Amino acid sequence: TPSNATTAATAQPKNEHPWEEDLSLQRHDEETVLSAIYGDDFSLESGAWNCPLYKLRIRPASDVTDNGNNNNSNNAITSSSDLEPHNPNVERHLMPSCELTLHIQLNQKYPYSVPLIQITDAVGISTNRIAELLTLLQDKARECADLGGVMGWD
Repeated sequence: TPSNATTAATAQPKNEHPWEEDLSLQRHDEETVLSAIYGDDFSLESGAWNCPLYKLRIRPASDVTDNGNNNNSNNAITSSSDLEPHNPNVERHLMPSCELTLHIQLNQKYPYSVPLIQITDAVGISTNRIAELLTLLQDKARECADLGGVMGWD
């Protein structure tokens, strides 16, 4: 029918480059979720390329619930050895604490492009473990970018 031809002719073609879409809504949703999950341990800054820079302080849940005051005299562990695995027979306050700050610098094409990921302010985590963690994060970021999905909470 003529009306079908008119409808087909006026239909908008699918965007061949999804990163050209307005990604602000996806980013806003991600920021809302990260803020809800991390609270004061999440900050949003203006970063490179006029894009958001997410900073996430990552630490054990017990450090969050007791405001970091776990009476641990070993909080500043800087040795190159990895932390011992969790042992339920050792009281929490005797176990070393660890934390780091994760920086996720978005770019113009995010989430269809991998953000710049950095780890800073690491305490109680070996250099080798940081390198392993960074590799895992970058692999996950590539996986998310391939799907066009935000990665902040993955």
